Amino acid sequence: MQRKNKKSKKKISKPVKFILIPIVILAYLAILVYMFYGDKIISHLVKSQPVITRQDIVKSKSKTVKPNYDFSKVKSLTDEDILKARMNTDKINYQGYVSVPSIDVTVPISLGVDDYNLALGAGTLYPNQQMGKGNYVLASHYIYTDTSLLFSPLVYKGTVGQKIYLTDLKTVYEYTTTIHHVVKPDDMSDVEDLNPSTPEVTLISCNVTNQNGRVIQKGVLTNTYDWKDAPKDVKDTMSKQDNRWIK
Repeated sequence: MQRKNKKSKKKISKPVKFILIPIVILAYLAILVYMFYGDKIISHLVKSQPVITRQDIVKSKSKTVKPNYDFSKVKSLTDEDILKARMNTDKINYQGYVSVPSIDVTVPISLGVDDYNLALGAGTLYPNQQMGKGNYVLASHYIYTDTSLLFSPLVYKGTVGQKIYLTDLKTVYEYTTTIHHVVKPDDMSDVEDLNPSTPEVTLISCNVTNQNGRVIQKGVLTNTYDWKDAPKDVKDTMSKQDNRWIK
């Protein structure tokens, strides 16, 4: 009777084990950290919005990145979007800031509504918008895991009478909120009529839920200041942003 040859099992060499074991341990620890602290890390990344200077705004005019104005393609914000946005801040066409100080909203404005823009702040919904003229429409995200981020405070704290400020760091435009309401996800009637003779601002959130739709906060222009003459508390609000993530 012939003896059957047993198939020899390949053993992992010790050097390979020394490499693989730390990698597996680190991967496991990374998963645990994300499970317990992922939301806090992402919230911190969103709160640490870029600091915009007047020079950044001037430089943005020479950037070759073409803005996307197709609001229908905006999808829910993911952790990956936020991380990618942090790695691509140099591609953003910054325009200034929008601020609603009474509810702690202050985010950078950039051209268009692509994923990077809306992960970093607010984006313009139409090309050729001008602050202080017509309907200046801005969109940003609602984040249910942290209702203090981006346009989330508009959902819970926005109300008629609040001051809304736009600035290109040369001029500050003060608006007073006249409308705050919820519309169906496909209702764009508040943002489609661009009438240059009626200076107003429209802030629009992404879907709060499929049933409830979007929050709209509109205001009319009530004052204009040179940057140097603007209220100190307004300027302070826009200078507190933390740019450690884009250095």
